[in-house]
Amino acid sequence: MTLALPPDVFQVSYEPSDDILAADWPRPLPMELLPACYEKMLAAAQAQHNCRFWLLDIRQRNWHSAEFGYWFLAEFVQRAVAALGQPLFMAYLVADEQQQFIESGPTDTMLRQAARLNCFPFYFSYEEAALAWLRDQRAAEQASLPGQPRAAVAAQ
Repeated sequence: MTLALPPDVFQVSYEPSDDILAADWPRPLPMELLPACYEKMLAAAQAQHNCRFWLLDIRQRNWHSAEFGYWFLAEFVQRAVAALGQPLFMAYLVADEQQQFIESGPTDTMLRQAARLNCFPFYFSYEEAALAWLRDQRAAEQASLPGQPRAAVAAQ
C-alpha cells in the first residue's frame, strides 16, 4: 500500500528527453514518510520503462535517520535493482550543511554496500554536475556490449 504524499512534502516527475526520474523534497518531512517517497519513486520509474537514472533533490529535506539507511540497504535497494534492472544510478543534490553527513563513516559504508548491490548513489552540489554524471552513466552503459549491463562488462 502506497501512502498518499502531499505535493508540499514530495514531488516526482519524469523527463523523457533525458530518461531521468526527478524527485524533490521542498521541505523537511517526518522520517516515517521517507520510505513511502522511495516507494513512489520506484513505482514511477517502473511506469517509465524501468528508468534507472534518478535525480533526487534533498537540499531542503532533513538528512535521513539511521533506521532509514538500514531500510534503504536491507530492503529497498535490492527490490529496486531487481525490479528495474541494474545498475541503478542516483544523483543526490545536497546543501552545504549536509556535507558533514556525506563525509561521515556511516555514509561511506552505505555507499560501498549499495555499490555491491549495483546501486550507485552519488552526491552533488550543483544540478548541472548531477545531470552530467547521469548522462555519462547512460552513455557508458550504451557503449558497453549489447545485452550486458555495464557492471558486467566492467568485471571482465
